[in-house]
Amino acid sequence: MNEPSFQRSDCRLCLSKSLALALPMLPTPLADAFVTQDKAAEKQPLFPLDLYLCEDCGHVQLNEVVKPEVLYKNYLYETSSSAGLVKHFETFAADTARRLDVSASFKVVDIGSNDGSLALAFKNLGAKVLGVEPGERVAQKARERGIETTHDFFSLEVATQISSTFGQADLITAMNVFAHVDDLSGMAEGIARLLSSKGLFVFEVSYLPDIFRNFLFDTIYHEHLSYHSIRPLADFFKRHGLELIEVERLPTKGGSFRGTVQKQGGKWPLSAHVRGWIAGEEASGWHQVERYHAFGQEIANRGDRFREMLIPYRRIAGYGASHTTTTLLYQWDLGRHLGKLFDDNPAKQGLLSPGFHLKVDSSDEIYQEKVDAIVLLAWQFQDAIVARHTKFLNQGGVFLIPLPEPGRISGC
Repeated sequence: MNEPSFQRSDCRLCLSKSLALALPMLPTPLADAFVTQDKAAEKQPLFPLDLYLCEDCGHVQLNEVVKPEVLYKNYLYETSSSAGLVKHFETFAADTARRLDVSASFKVVDIGSNDGSLALAFKNLGAKVLGVEPGERVAQKARERGIETTHDFFSLEVATQISSTFGQADLITAMNVFAHVDDLSGMAEGIARLLSSKGLFVFEVSYLPDIFRNFLFDTIYHEHLSYHSIRPLADFFKRHGLELIEVERLPTKGGSFRGTVQKQGGKWPLSAHVRGWIAGEEASGWHQVERYHAFGQEIANRGDRFREMLIPYRRIAGYGASHTTTTLLYQWDLGRHLGKLFDDNPAKQGLLSPGFHLKVDSSDEIYQEKVDAIVLLAWQFQDAIVARHTKFLNQGGVFLIPLPEPGRISGC
């Protein structure tokens, strides 16, 4: 039988088998496995979501690997649906163009290019661009926007093919992709093959300590196989003939960093920032399993407090139908308390949520449904949501905030 997932028994970065359970989590369905209403009676499988820490290099990861063809074949998310992310990419492209003298001969390869938003930003600056995207629907969307796109998972083999047709890349990017890949060694080998001798590889990813410091446990789901910190990555790149030369903190996704990598012996100097980040991680114990044990208990405690906040309300809905929604609904057992979900993304409207099969409606339907309270599952966007729906508050409705600290917003 062709199983949709398998258990990894070694570290994704250093291949050590010394893995310790760091954070037990309840199993969930795949976070973005929204289904059509005709499948309401079908039971969706649950997959383990426990986090493990490598006791040799300090890397934190999921051992349960859902096969990428299962996760990404019918991928719904489009980068262009987030105006803030598009602006972030445009700013990055403009800054890079000033630093690296982008011109018509400058070649950019974007790994996990989605609908081509980042590649388009570089193309508009005059660069020659190529996207690599495994999602068939979003890859076609990129092509329709004029972005040449290879529909495949990036690997050493794909990198070899690209280098023979497109040429060596002056810049390779992987934005919010490096956490999604099981075979990171294969990706690193592909990057080393495709990158020109003077080129740079730039990636952005959530920062492990920020996930815990800012209580972002809802960002733990099956697409996110790895939870990155600097020391394990620096050692990993070195083993593959690459060098992490710069780290920059970013506010995106509740706390991220941008890493810049070159081939070993490249022209760019190693920034003192890298050594500083590593020293800070070691001093704070982020590579020790004991650091994570208290976090699991705090997840449970805050979940208990938040469910108590639901008690006074009879008709409760959720606002937000993203990947993080699934983690919250399962880890805090919220799914059985909600009647439906509201979301502003038309691609999600009319679908049923993973596992609990809550119907997703447009947020315009809030006023027809006459709900008493709305759980802001999309809590990161609470200011914009609350501002848009002051009418709901004025009519006596209440927004309940689950994270990072349970809270309530009312019109009174």
